[in-house]
Amino acid sequence: MARRRVLQPSTTAAPAVLAAPVAVVAVASLLLIAFASRFSDFVTDDAFITFRYAHNLLSGHGMVFNPGERVEGYTNFLWVLCSSVALFVGIDPETAARALSLLAWLALLVAVVRFGPRPPASMVAIAAGPLLLALHPAVSVWAMGGLEEPLFVCLMLWGICLTLKGAEDGRPAVAGAALLAGAALTRPEGAGVAAMTALATACAYRRQIRYAAWLPWAAMFLALFVPYFVWRWSYYGYPVPNSFYAKVGSTGAQVLRGLRYVHESLWVTGYWWLVPAALALTAARRRFVAVIAALFVWWLLVVAVLGGDNQPMYRFFLPPLALLGLLVSWGVACSIERLSLRGPRLAVAVVPLLAAFAYTTLPGFRGPQLAFVRQHRMEVDAWRQIGRWFHDNSRAGESIAVLPAGAIPYFAELPAIDMLGLNDLHIGHRQMPDMGSGPVGHEKYDVDYVLQRAPSYILVGVYGLSPDPLPANRMITPYYAAERLLLQHPQFLAHYRAAVASVPGGRFVYFVRVVP
Repeated sequence: MARRRVLQPSTTAAPAVLAAPVAVVAVASLLLIAFASRFSDFVTDDAFITFRYAHNLLSGHGMVFNPGERVEGYTNFLWVLCSSVALFVGIDPETAARALSLLAWLALLVAVVRFGPRPPASMVAIAAGPLLLALHPAVSVWAMGGLEEPLFVCLMLWGICLTLKGAEDGRPAVAGAALLAGAALTRPEGAGVAAMTALATACAYRRQIRYAAWLPWAAMFLALFVPYFVWRWSYYGYPVPNSFYAKVGSTGAQVLRGLRYVHESLWVTGYWWLVPAALALTAARRRFVAVIAALFVWWLLVVAVLGGDNQPMYRFFLPPLALLGLLVSWGVACSIERLSLRGPRLAVAVVPLLAAFAYTTLPGFRGPQLAFVRQHRMEVDAWRQIGRWFHDNSRAGESIAVLPAGAIPYFAELPAIDMLGLNDLHIGHRQMPDMGSGPVGHEKYDVDYVLQRAPSYILVGVYGLSPDPLPANRMITPYYAAERLLLQHPQFLAHYRAAVASVPGGRFVYFVRVVP
């Protein structure tokens, strides 16, 4: 009688299963760091709004833009706290923001590999989503930009996927709720993400998850989010940040502007990525993928309704882009499996995929968005120098009114009037006609109100430094309605005179108040 052969567990199986994902994460991480390093001198002006709130918090003034004025001009509570910690331990907040952003993006790549197709799926499928994210110029730019999007997107995707992974086992993961609460503390949209994740997951897994199984998940999210929300409302007096009132209206023009923003974002990415994203719905884990797809579509609608963004390289497209990366991996895996692509056939199929990756990178090397990044970099460099000049040449008790409300107030350390209303209650809550038809965040203003507050200095139309000594009017470029109306206002003409100052990078014009 023949002896029955007993199969022994392979000692090489686990390493083989891990080898492909680890290699993908390593390669994608190196590519992301390499592409991001091209923008290492870029930081957005809005990042300095966060740093100013963090500085005032550490100085004992509270989480405010100006001491004594409770205005929630930031939309990134957790990011402000991170910046405060950096300042407390003596780390430059720009350096800390970039380091944390890079770590968040690397953790995001891990999530896309962890919750994407796994071996024995093709290496091509495992790598497709992470490579899309690593090569996308929006990811590269905002790894360095100084704002909270990388942290928010990372917490969001991990929270969604852990919730779904737990749902597959019959109980939504409490860890997913905790991470989604972290996302909600990082950006206000995080609360909507958590609600939509719970709704979509409950619908997709309604037959295997009892309602009682949601209680620990909901309790975890509410325990972390509700105390923060109650504090925020009681501290600032409004349920959402002041910047929301300053930027968002409820007009059809705003939605049309948002739809154009979504279209341009997808055009830059390459609309063809929607094909493998749609094919992902045929994956074996259909319900998992269906929830990711539903959240992707929901995010595009949110971006459209909010009217888009005024920052370079499509910052608001980053949350749906992360979901798209996960869908692309699953869609490519389904295509390879269903078409039985192996060997030479797979090599041929990879060619258009590589071409798609190459197209995705192009806006990081040429075009209007790259020009926008370079322009913003030049402007912020000028505003840094201007802010330092006011810090060194102003007196106690003086104040300044500005349109770019980041680097200049941060370095000047003067009480500041934000003439676009992000950090000003009166302007931020003012009702404006045709809201949504102008540039995002630059539509609200009140020239009479600014002049009534009688700032010591007013800075308008300064978006660079002049290397040559020119007449004052030739060094001013009033782009926005607030600037043009101010320069023509009789009270401004009567009480302010132009002056020219020099900094290492050149000259700029400012207006100083004179007493008749």
